[in-house]
Amino acid sequence: MSVAEPPAPDAGAGYDRPAPQVKRRPLGKRVMHVIRRAHLYLGLFLLPWAVLYGLTGFLFNHPTAFSDAPSVSFGATELAGTPMETPPEKPAAVAVQVVAALNERADGKHTYALVEPEKAKYANDLAFATVKTDGVEVSLLFDLNSPGGTVRSRPVPAAAPKGEEKEKAPFALAGTSSDSKAGRGEKGSGRNEKGGARGERGGGEKGGRGDRGGAMSEAPAAALTPSTFRPLRTFADAATAILSGAAESANSLQLPDSLAERIKSAVPVVLERTGFPGGTFSVTVPNLTFRMAEGEKVWTVSYNAQTGTVGGTPADTDAAPPVELSTRRFLTRLHTAHGFPGSTNARWFWAVIVDVMAFVMVFWGVSGVFMWWQLKATRKLGFALVLFGACVALALGFGMHDLMTAR
Repeated sequence: MSVAEPPAPDAGAGYDRPAPQVKRRPLGKRVMHVIRRAHLYLGLFLLPWAVLYGLTGFLFNHPTAFSDAPSVSFGATELAGTPMETPPEKPAAVAVQVVAALNERADGKHTYALVEPEKAKYANDLAFATVKTDGVEVSLLFDLNSPGGTVRSRPVPAAAPKGEEKEKAPFALAGTSSDSKAGRGEKGSGRNEKGGARGERGGGEKGGRGDRGGAMSEAPAAALTPSTFRPLRTFADAATAILSGAAESANSLQLPDSLAERIKSAVPVVLERTGFPGGTFSVTVPNLTFRMAEGEKVWTVSYNAQTGTVGGTPADTDAAPPVELSTRRFLTRLHTAHGFPGSTNARWFWAVIVDVMAFVMVFWGVSGVFMWWQLKATRKLGFALVLFGACVALALGFGMHDLMTAR
């Protein structure tokens, strides 16, 4: 008996075989696949920044690590025989002595008592001393809680010889002090009582110096009213005011519609339209620096629109050598560099990367949680670690908040 074989198919006949169907992966798995890939590739792209922030964070936490200046730690041996051989008295004990001395000085007219001595503390756990020598500045840090500290030195630019004077610019103007500018109010028509000769913040000597190459003055944020003007009571007062104005005009260069005046006029309007209260305010104007030629001589000119000060130095004068930027300082400055500048340059793109890094760091944490949850064998231990980490973070956060807000 033979087994019948199936008939051979005709050569021309074909079989309609269904195409193999690719089974589509569930949505959850596809999402996790995208998350894992993003976690991986973003980590590879931002690896230099991750290393940078990790390394510089360590440098901030350990100022003497990989120091760019000579640094030496000292302890009880170096302090032997000095008043700092033993740690200073506790803050509470010093507070008791201060209160006792105040009671003695009061001579019975007042009686003082120390309250909550356990809250007495120094504002800082370190005391500082600075020694300046020729071309070197040495800083000493003393630990108030234990005998010891750190000594560091850094080079400082050598001061110019006292006998060497720079050539004075023939066009230099001393300008007017910021306090006199402040007293004129919004448009310079009269004197305001609050922004008078001295001012509260921008007047006086500090106002004249300005801030970071600018000048600062105070002006009232509210419009001037007749009650804010100081009347000229006598002819002598009027003459003095005229002569004073003429002297200011001769010693300063005030341009029409200057930057300082425009800001002064804009401040009250902006405050009113944004809903913030008005009051006495300070204006800071940066210096304008440019080059100007006098025949064949070129000057580097500095002008301040607030005080009307004009100064200049010969452009060919040897400028002070730039401060050397060590590798350590360069890295730590990269760590703290932030904010978008007004122009599109390397700093602008660095700020973009900082934003991306901030987002990706959050993404790494969240995506790591999703990736961990996919591994069932690690869920229990992982959950315990997440809970423990959250508790530690909360405890440290509250502790740091108390230290930062304590009075």
